[in-house]
Amino acid sequence: MRPNTLWFTNDWLGMRNEVIGGPFKSPVRILGEFEIRLKKNSMPKTDALNKVRVNIKRSGSNRVIGSPEIEKMENGSFTFQYCPFEIGNYEIEILVNGRHIRGSPFKWEAYHPYR
Repeated sequence: MRPNTLWFTNDWLGMRNEVIGGPFKSPVRILGEFEIRLKKNSMPKTDALNKVRVNIKRSGSNRVIGSPEIEKMENGSFTFQYCPFEIGNYEIEILVNGRHIRGSPFKWEAYHPYR
């Protein structure tokens, strides 16, 4: 049985990076693509998109700065994209049925790409 996980990929300068479970790092203003993979027993049974929520916050803040649109994939996973516009540390909360999945909130650092 696979654990609940968050996969991250981004393409930057023609290089594809993939990280599982975090912490994540990417250049600021570069779109990050995420895939939420859930254990079968924690999958929402009906109306799945209303049961899965993603919140993006600055580290140390309770204020949600982004709630990206979530897409359900044919393989049962969920995907979303987000692009941080400021350098700094972020947290990605993944909630299923109102509860954090294992590892949530995930750490994400957006850095200046040329420093």
